[in-house]
Amino acid sequence: MKSIILLMLAMMAVAGCSDSDSADNAANTPLDSDGQQEVPVTIEVPENPGTDPGDPGGPGNPGDGYDGPRKVCLAITGLEIKGSAGNIIEYTNEVIEEALKSDPNCVPPSEIINDALPEGMVLIDLLHMSNDLAYLLKGVGLPVDDYVSVTLNINDQGSYGGGYDVDLDGDIDISTGSPYSYVQEYDGDYKKIDLGGKLEFAGFNLKDKYGYPQTYSMMIDPYSAFNMQDNGAYGLSGKGMWLVNKLDAVDVVGEILDSACVQDSLKLIYLFKSDSDGPSSGDPDYVTTASQDDNGGYSYGMASIPKGYYDFEIMCDVDDAIPEFSGYGSYDVEVTDNADGNYDIY
Repeated sequence: MKSIILLMLAMMAVAGCSDSDSADNAANTPLDSDGQQEVPVTIEVPENPGTDPGDPGGPGNPGDGYDGPRKVCLAITGLEIKGSAGNIIEYTNEVIEEALKSDPNCVPPSEIINDALPEGMVLIDLLHMSNDLAYLLKGVGLPVDDYVSVTLNINDQGSYGGGYDVDLDGDIDISTGSPYSYVQEYDGDYKKIDLGGKLEFAGFNLKDKYGYPQTYSMMIDPYSAFNMQDNGAYGLSGKGMWLVNKLDAVDVVGEILDSACVQDSLKLIYLFKSDSDGPSSGDPDYVTTASQDDNGGYSYGMASIPKGYYDFEIMCDVDDAIPEFSGYGSYDVEVTDNADGNYDIY
């Protein structure tokens, strides 16, 4: 995929100020109407690089070795930022639409869906973003604070036409209607998304960011953030979502040894925070899929991974009842700036 678009805070900051510089910056930081210092903030949702799904194929035979989701469409209704004192700053889509426009590919064909998209709602597809990036806010002034959370409000209950038919497998009969938020699977089937109406992120701190514009990436990895629930809808897995200052993160892109896995099986790349003891196990910190290129090789990408040391592992045949690691990986790898080629796995 490319770099995923879907929710967040973006702009660039400058590091390495002395104490006197910080004081000068604080003194020169703009004030809001209440006299609080403000920082210009951009929130972006990047698309994962290097994992772009093709067109859906027939059931069980997608045709390009990819069997992940084809679309992950979310209907955004607003953004809430919770301050350290419990105060809530709300942004409706009148503000968000200044930075983000709805993806027309998330709206079913007009001959099937007669209703227009409700006012105040913006649609994004986490897998297909224009320019590989979606902005939620652009340069909006926020008070300096160590915030508790940033919450993206999602309409995951409403639908075009007021309803739709669902079969015993949870597949939506798209001819009868469609939910605003949904997953289209690799075989073309539509599934409902039930996220409790929101996606919540921690890690948003503007307390020491006087004077400089800040860019934050709100990452939503559709391969690990959502999983199928007992009710036949996709829900939150508790993984695959993070918010990070863009200065503290790196896009990780690499090649992998395709002999590690059976040809055309779905390959996953797991990243574990390294403990310097060799291969890791348990739940990974970050997950993405590998995709096959025109020459038959495999590559992968992950956007906005926080800098640090990681173990990289390849998981093969993930459709098996008990998936196993391939035995291939790279360990205690530093994720840092200017490390092109260091994330290849052989």
